[in-house]
Amino acid sequence: MITIKCNRESNQFTDYEKMLIEKAQIKIFNVIAFKGKDNVALSFSGGKDSTVLKHLIDSVLSKIKPVFCNTGVEYQEIVSFVNAFEDVQIVKPKYSFVQIIDKYGFPIISKEQSRYLSDIKNPKVSQRMKDIRLSKSNFSIAKKWRWLLETDIKISDKCCYHLKKAPLNKLKYYYFTGERIAESTLRKQKYHTCIMPNKCIPLRLWSDELINKYIEYHNIKICDIYKCEKRTGCKFCLYGIQYEKRPNRIDRLKFIEPKSYEFAKKIGIIDLMETILNHKKIDQVNLDQISLFDKSVVSK
Repeated sequence: MITIKCNRESNQFTDYEKMLIEKAQIKIFNVIAFKGKDNVALSFSGGKDSTVLKHLIDSVLSKIKPVFCNTGVEYQEIVSFVNAFEDVQIVKPKYSFVQIIDKYGFPIISKEQSRYLSDIKNPKVSQRMKDIRLSKSNFSIAKKWRWLLETDIKISDKCCYHLKKAPLNKLKYYYFTGERIAESTLRKQKYHTCIMPNKCIPLRLWSDELINKYIEYHNIKICDIYKCEKRTGCKFCLYGIQYEKRPNRIDRLKFIEPKSYEFAKKIGIIDLMETILNHKKIDQVNLDQISLFDKSVVSK
């Protein structure tokens, strides 16, 4: 018989937070009981949220298999952190990041806007859909990004699918993922429940504060990359870069992973970023005059 608990004697968590922890534990237990332990897995990115979810799952039941998709564009610290776990199954995508951007285009602005911009130049997309993309609806290209249609920049939202989703889908597991609606407007619109057809998202309603409290309370080791970055993910992704102060996460790559920064230059990531930021009138920074230990460099 399993005991569901979240240390209710602790004053560190509010009653609402304790309720969220217990509900997450119950959801995890029920899904594993219904699907069968051999048919479920944890989609483990090595990031803060999935590390918390791994601890939460282990606290509910004996361990289930964690699966890490090494996309080739993960931070080196993340890969090292994941490799420290003996039980993680590692999969890789069929295509590299460079092959994907060469064939489909770069991920910029946001997943939605990348999709809408690519639809206009895609001959397979119907004229009706193209008209919608150019309308004033909620499914159209934002006016401030329509100048990109006049450039020869290849844009696409295909990256996430080919680098992450496709390799994981091949294994045919029902996944637990550490996604939270606090991280994305799109997730807030899509995820009205934590039980989805192909995955369960037990941390759906968790806030950044609760994640940090849980880590502190249980003394969970997280990846060292969080000493420099608030969030992790594909290190060359340009989604949301227009909202970050300089030096942004791409700028900081010069200090965190110099070789990755030089590679980003080589494949056009840096030039594309500057094109977007210059249009937004965000000034360049002289990275040669900045130290990694300057507090302004480290993401808070």
